[in-house]
Amino acid sequence: TANAIIEQCKHASEKVAKRLAARKHKSHLAFLSQKKDGSTCLNIVTPEGGGGEMGAEEPHRSVRLGDLLKKLKEGT
Repeated sequence: TANAIIEQCKHASEKVAKRLAARKHKSHLAFLSQKKDGSTCLNIVTPEGGGGEMGAEEPHRSVRLGDLLKKLKEGT
């Protein structure tokens, strides 16, 4: 049923949110850049060979800001 699907989605999103919250990057340097289309990118500079999922073997990885933050309220 629709309610069961909604509950499965909620459960899956909670699991992903916990997994993302557990990741701590060793980077202390980040900056925002805005593209011409109005989208904003959070650029995180990591040390070479930093290991983990953002190590040297994967130098560029796109992550949505929504993956890192909770839902934002309008005007914040």
